[in-house]
Amino acid sequence: MTVRHNRIDAYRPSTNDPMNACLMIGMTGEDAVRDLLVEQNYCNGGNYSIGIRPDIVAANVLFRNNTFGRDYRYGILARYARSGISWDRATNTWFDNGEAVFP
Repeated sequence: MTVRHNRIDAYRPSTNDPMNACLMIGMTGEDAVRDLLVEQNYCNGGNYSIGIRPDIVAANVLFRNNTFGRDYRYGILARYARSGISWDRATNTWFDNGEAVFP
């Protein structure tokens, strides 16, 4: 599955509400989330912009070439270090200055 070329705003400026998340990744049960590419998206808002379930089983999940706004509540990524999930540090950048979100 590929998630590409989307503008995902999980933020309501009128109430300063970052809502839940731009994307939630994970599923219940023993099945793995596999072969997922998230690229060339703009994500802004959310408690975490990208929420990853704590019990995720993942294989071949890649985030690259995405831009992020700063209207989140806690951060852009919940549960960064999970087996099977790759985060291309250099190409996931802040929208406002183009710098890597995780240098």
